[in-house]
Amino acid sequence: GARRVPYRAADATGPLLVGTVLTGVTAIAAIGWLALLAVEPRIGAAVTPIVFLLSLVVRGYLVRVVGAGISDRSEAPSFVRWGSLLRDGATSGGLSVIYALPAAVFFGLAAGAVVATVIDPPGFAGLPRVLAAVAMLIGGFGLLCYLLVYLYLRPAAQAVLAATGSVRAAINPRRLIGVSLSGPYLTGWLIAMGLLTGGPLLVTPLVVLSGLTGLYDVALAAIGGLLTLGVGVILVFWLRMSVAWVTGRGAGPALAAETASVIAPR
Repeated sequence: GARRVPYRAADATGPLLVGTVLTGVTAIAAIGWLALLAVEPRIGAAVTPIVFLLSLVVRGYLVRVVGAGISDRSEAPSFVRWGSLLRDGATSGGLSVIYALPAAVFFGLAAGAVVATVIDPPGFAGLPRVLAAVAMLIGGFGLLCYLLVYLYLRPAAQAVLAATGSVRAAINPRRLIGVSLSGPYLTGWLIAMGLLTGGPLLVTPLVVLSGLTGLYDVALAAIGGLLTLGVGVILVFWLRMSVAWVTGRGAGPALAAETASVIAPR
């Protein structure tokens, strides 16, 4: 069911078309922004809000898709109330930052130890060097472990956010554990990981074909490359929608059970 979500809207092509255009424009804007930062840092800094506004709109829409999955609505939401999309996207981005903080701590610990080892300041021998090695080990291993935890818990937090609209609820350990330890959520998460892993393989034949045609005709290779790029952008948004929906669908039973326990008479 998750794979067909983008095509179940009343206007089958509307959400997919708008989301694809926004995804493509965001990617182009991001590349241009990085180039501007390298060539004209002031101009690049000035256009930064524009780049992030586009990505936040898409993020906000995906929060709605998660909500549709939680409610088991098989149709894709429409792109309406863009101000609300922007607000939800900013909230979702802020939630991601909160959950990424431990990763930043581990990375900072490992990076600081590496820098100290490379610079090798005076007196950096013996115990300080041993401590730096321990810090690199703890930071690197901790970062790897937490990235795996983040990969599993972040979608659960997104589902809680979509259901409640509250960042506080989305970082509540009790709610997060209740969702993430449920069987349906694990199933939905595994399906989502399968989509993200197998989805890119759909573009592989086009990439191979473009490469082969390049051996005979550069123009055909260019056309094939543009076609591959277009299909890739569509696939990216399609996968993001499907993953958001199936994650919400998996988290739905746990969230519904929690709501029922709260409102049940005592």
